[in-house]
Amino acid sequence: MGILIMFDMHSFLPGTFMEDGLWYDSAHPESMVLSTWDKLIARYANQWNVFAVDLKNEPWKTTWNTGNQATDWDKAAARIGNHILSNGGSRFLIFVEGDCTSPSCSDACFWGENMQGLHSAPLALSQKNKLVYSPHSYGPAVAYQSYFNVPSFPKNMPAIWDTHYGFVPSLTGNAMVIGEWGGAVSGQNGLWMNAFVDYLLAKGATDTFFWCLNPDSGDTGGLLKDDWKTPDTAKLDLLKRLVPSPTIITQENYQICLTN
Repeated sequence: MGILIMFDMHSFLPGTFMEDGLWYDSAHPESMVLSTWDKLIARYANQWNVFAVDLKNEPWKTTWNTGNQATDWDKAAARIGNHILSNGGSRFLIFVEGDCTSPSCSDACFWGENMQGLHSAPLALSQKNKLVYSPHSYGPAVAYQSYFNVPSFPKNMPAIWDTHYGFVPSLTGNAMVIGEWGGAVSGQNGLWMNAFVDYLLAKGATDTFFWCLNPDSGDTGGLLKDDWKTPDTAKLDLLKRLVPSPTIITQENYQICLTN
């Protein structure tokens, strides 16, 4: 009890997320994507703790508002999101990640991190209050960027995060939830992690999804150590600093109860 679930279209086959840069491929056309969401929504529409769907994990090959229907993620996310909302999924929040290089990211965006296209083309959902923008953001343990290797690091990071996605709530009026972040709380990545928590606290953006629980995620590790039992206390302490009093959610007699 108390575990909330968001469905995420992560990859088309086991382990292919590095290749699945669009929301469809030749073996899984958009029509199949929609029908798959239909099946999930039909089964879980009334499941109290399933609260959201993430339309596509890190669509790094996509574009934003270029007029190319085959690659424009803003248009595809609107089509898929509106389909879900109008076909039994009106209860769910619709999480939409950014792309990577469209529009051009002058200081190297991570996959799913680039929300700059919203300046010219906000997403058009039929229920605006259901839309949550959800960038992914990582430090040097995941991919090394030039801005990690400057004398001002990590003090240079807030300006970069602001450029990539920090403007989203004030520009769009929609919520923003970091959909992935994580890594070792040591060395240079530890500096990044602590600076990121400071940034999220300053922004009032403390609702996030931390990657991940399992220890076999090679570039980030997990909240559990390699024995799958021992907690990584450094990560838990960092998360406690971000959210000192997490909300406890339970279901009792068909009522959802929220307590601190």
